[in-house]
Amino acid sequence: MVKLLIFLGPAGSGKGTQAQILAKEFGYTHLSTGDMLRAEVNSGSDLGHMLSECMSSGDLVDDTIIDALIRSNIQKSLNSNSSGIIFDGFPRTINQANLLGVLLKSFSLTLQRVFFFDISLEESVRRISGRRVDSRDNHVYHINSNPPPAEARPFLITRSDDSADSVTHRYHIFCEQTKPLLKFYSNELVRIDCLSSISDISTTISTMLAEQKTV
Repeated sequence: MVKLLIFLGPAGSGKGTQAQILAKEFGYTHLSTGDMLRAEVNSGSDLGHMLSECMSSGDLVDDTIIDALIRSNIQKSLNSNSSGIIFDGFPRTINQANLLGVLLKSFSLTLQRVFFFDISLEESVRRISGRRVDSRDNHVYHINSNPPPAEARPFLITRSDDSADSVTHRYHIFCEQTKPLLKFYSNELVRIDCLSSISDISTTISTMLAEQKTV
């Protein structure tokens, strides 16, 4: 059975890094709405220009666009015989959670776990200021806590929406619009302490998924 996971957390919480680890080590499909949207922006389309303005300001993208992206990528993941799907950056609102419920029902899929990556505003800003992304494969590094290898350094970029003002704005939006999902998903929710190390968090998640598999 395909495992379905949701990773919730503010910018810099490390949810993308953990999703990449699961994708690499266990064959999960990492569905990052941020990566999907940035790909559209980089395409130079009219939609991409519109999304660029929205994302640079830190505002949420229209639900109809997100719904179409998620539906298409769920189908691609199922066609690839993935062992699981991680939703990273979706849902972000109660309305999007309801949309996801409809999508999962249409694919006869069930949600297993929702991991909430808990982090303070101050730590979020600190982490994002050091975040770098490999432009070749969107792999995320941090100049201090998760430094890139030497061969990746010429390809590193800083995202336009990673300024301190944008991160602060996005954090407040997360608290107002996404935190209500913690109650919405209370039965599936697992809280992750983001001050733990990357390896410790990865071990916690992997162990929990393995235990659930044996139940």
